Amino acid sequence: MKTTEKEWITKSGLTAKVIIIDKTKDMTEKQLSMFSGDTLSILKWRCGYVKVDENNKNYRLSYDDLGDICVHGGVTFSDFMGEDYWFGFDCAHANDSFEVQTLEYCINECENLANQLADKKGYLK
Repeated sequence: MKTTEKEWITKSGLTAKVIIIDKTKDMTEKQLSMFSGDTLSILKWRCGYVKVDENNKNYRLSYDDLGDICVHGGVTFSDFMGEDYWFGFDCAHANDSFEVQTLEYCINECENLANQLADKKGYLK
């Protein structure tokens, strides 16, 4: 199950959102009983996304073509969600934890990503 935890306009002027992916919502009690403690945390994580429009030089670029962008775990997503083009990262890597990669942490990472997408590559003039 995907739930938008927060959506806002970043300090760079780009729209960002943090989404929770929670696989436990789709599992039966019996399935859940096979997980405990640390292993249960692999079933729930956050992802951060930043939207760019057609005026941004990064619009429709693959994340592989972004170059040197620094964000948690690297940029792992670039595609349309609905009508809008988004870049994103996830907090589902080894040693990530839902409790450590908090909403505040992901907000900061989205702000960081938005700043790089808006300033480093810039908008078309």
